[in-house]
Amino acid sequence: MGKSMLQSIKKSTRSKVRDILMDYPETRNSDRLLRLTYWTHIDGVTSLDDLMTATCPESIRRARQWWNERGFLLATDPEVLKRRKQFNKEMKKGITKI
Repeated sequence: MGKSMLQSIKKSTRSKVRDILMDYPETRNSDRLLRLTYWTHIDGVTSLDDLMTATCPESIRRARQWWNERGFLLATDPEVLKRRKQFNKEMKKGITKI
């Protein structure tokens, strides 16, 4: 798969995640709910068998994180926002030690 094709797929997933985060604000607080909503509305998942062809859960989480890192569509629950910021800070701190 070429680089431009991969970038196109990523942008498409990001756009779809953005739409879900905008339309369903409660999905901003839970990656599980975000994945379920994405799979239901975007991938058309109706059974466990459908999950075999559904979008990778990590791709959905990374797309949400991409928006959040740019300050968009942040969690609406202050506790979730606090945990995510703390996790981000710890990850950056850990990476600089390596």
